[in-house]
Amino acid sequence: MGVGEMDRLIVIQKTTQTRGDGGGIIDTWATFDSRWAKREYKGGFEGEEADKKISTNTIDYTVYYDSAKIITAKMRINDDGDIWQIRFIEKIGRDFKQVLHCENNE
Repeated sequence: MGVGEMDRLIVIQKTTQTRGDGGGIIDTWATFDSRWAKREYKGGFEGEEADKKISTNTIDYTVYYDSAKIITAKMRINDDGDIWQIRFIEKIGRDFKQVLHCENNE
């Protein structure tokens, strides 16, 4: 895969805790890093859960590995407003790349 295939600028987000209006602690999403990525749709399916129709879509993002900013499966991807939960991360050989396997539920 060439660098030219990494044509999507994605925002990687992680949860942070802040104080809400009532003084309690709430979790919010904040930008962790931005990276150029190759995006590959992997498909999806529809089903029912608790008498409610849901659809799940899967997508892979290939990015370069950065040891100074380690991505974890507790993070998510914001791709031009579309939110994707990272399910697991796969490292690719010696190219210092990793694949972020993601999904979203609608």
